[in-house]
Amino acid sequence: MSLATVCRRLATLVGVQPADSWLGNPDLTASEIVAWVQEAQQAVAAAHEWSTITSGFAQALTTMVDPASVTLPTGLARVISDSVYLDNRHVRGAFNQAEWDALLRGMKRLWPAYTQRGGKMLITPGANGGTLSFSYIVGVPDYSADPEETALGAGVPEFVVMFEGCILYAALAAYRDSKGLPAGTAAAQAAAAINDAKARDLPVGAMTVTRHHRHHGHGGISITGPITAGLEHALLDDLEPDDDPLSSDFAP
Repeated sequence: MSLATVCRRLATLVGVQPADSWLGNPDLTASEIVAWVQEAQQAVAAAHEWSTITSGFAQALTTMVDPASVTLPTGLARVISDSVYLDNRHVRGAFNQAEWDALLRGMKRLWPAYTQRGGKMLITPGANGGTLSFSYIVGVPDYSADPEETALGAGVPEFVVMFEGCILYAALAAYRDSKGLPAGTAAAQAAAAINDAKARDLPVGAMTVTRHHRHHGHGGISITGPITAGLEHALLDDLEPDDDPLSSDFAP
């Protein structure tokens, strides 16, 4: 699986001729398909705290000032808020600007809290030190070349296939919705694929994927494990064909 594979399958599903190359292709149809796939990858990445893009951070607070400040890790997309601890105390947050200002004006703060500002995490009360720790989601870069696999897969073949199946159906739903076409079936397939991926998601270190064969009924189509060519043909049968898809968008 790769960017080229997902784009080629998406082109087939929407009824356009697959291109020989995708990223950087000046053809408007090809570039639009790439844009849907890139957008779909980000949507899938944001749908869950995937183990493949979860990392951890720990640092001792030694400055003895309040609020304490630590620089956030490079590549951080978002902090998993319920994972933030100062020693054994849960740190509440993230507070917005108004909430943070009100908190700092308070006379006494029984429990630590945090906000994010300018690439840093601010923690109060922080003057007594301690070890700050939290888990966070790493940002997923856009595909940068046709042969490139999604970073969501972390180089594990089964994860790559699993996630790129989710990306394919999320992109298909986005395509149909953007064209004013019925998108319910594709959206349901995308949701089913993502839910199945959540059930199969395990820490990368395990190097395994638990196989759950779960049947999801959506318009007579069921997902039973990874996306297959047969499933794509079934979806083609279930969707109304487009009348000259895409090309009408670029007519003079």
